[in-house]
Amino acid sequence: GRSRGRRAAVSAAQEIMLVRHPETVANLEKRLIGSGDSPYTALGQAQRAALARTIAEWDPAVVYTSPLERTRLVAEAADPGATRTVMLDDLREIGFGQAEGLTWDEMRARGIELDYTSGGPIAPGGEHGSAFAARVRSAAQTLTDTPGRVAAISHGGVVRRLLAHWLEMPVVSAWH
Repeated sequence: GRSRGRRAAVSAAQEIMLVRHPETVANLEKRLIGSGDSPYTALGQAQRAALARTIAEWDPAVVYTSPLERTRLVAEAADPGATRTVMLDDLREIGFGQAEGLTWDEMRARGIELDYTSGGPIAPGGEHGSAFAARVRSAAQTLTDTPGRVAAISHGGVVRRLLAHWLEMPVVSAWH
């Protein structure tokens, strides 16, 4: 049920599986990849197969996926005919702007600092935190409004923000 003044929570009967994409070369190199893509590592290839099997065996009514390749490939393996797959742009990772593709050391050398909490750009030229938060809230609404089991294949930043949203945690908590 709903309590006065609080957001609607996921119903007790609804099940949502949140899946982060498999390991990529950029992940292994500790590079920020938001709107860009990076191929899977050998471990990532094995994770893709394992995730696809897990999702398929769980048998969701809908498989939502970010449009980025590192998530789409999992959805394609989990639902080969794409009969239950829906691309949801709101599940796309943060746009890191000038920090895209950089390591933490490379960012520091260029004087770039990430700002996840002010609502302004996450990094120079990047997506605004307020826009990212609105996208994640929209994704949360789509997931909770979909009847039956739902799988959502997305990214670390989106998964963190979804959990913080549903658990009613402060934004800063999503990044710790």
